[in-house]
Amino acid sequence: MPVPVPTIVCGRCGTPFIGTAVCGNCGHPTATSRPLDTGAWRAQLRPAERGRVLGAAVADTLCLVVPTAAFAVATALGGWHAWAVVLVCLVILGLLVALGLWCLRGWGRFAGGALLGLRTLDGLTGLAPDRFVTPDRLLVADARNGADPLVIAV
Repeated sequence: MPVPVPTIVCGRCGTPFIGTAVCGNCGHPTATSRPLDTGAWRAQLRPAERGRVLGAAVADTLCLVVPTAAFAVATALGGWHAWAVVLVCLVILGLLVALGLWCLRGWGRFAGGALLGLRTLDGLTGLAPDRFVTPDRLLVADARNGADPLVIAV
């Protein structure tokens, strides 16, 4: 039985390549890529249960809505004009969404994923999604008990 040979996988599009400075498919620099044995990585990956994924989505939503709603109530009771409250709430919500996307890009998790021990990954590269990825390419993995897919030795 042949032993799988690790290849270099592009950190952006997941295209395997050998010995080039940039990916031949998307032009992404290879310095941000890592050696990846796809078969071994997938064998160690534990997909998360649907209930825990839903719980993380609820926790993430609460992290966005609760501060915005608290600010809206506090300012409305404080006598702010209604349009000012709406505009500032939209800015707060936008900043929190940007923070969540930044955390997802960098670490593959936001508050709900960290709370429940989940990690969101790009299904092609095994890395945190560093750009917009279609939902069918995303994987949500169980990262509890030393099974974090971003720290599995390849």
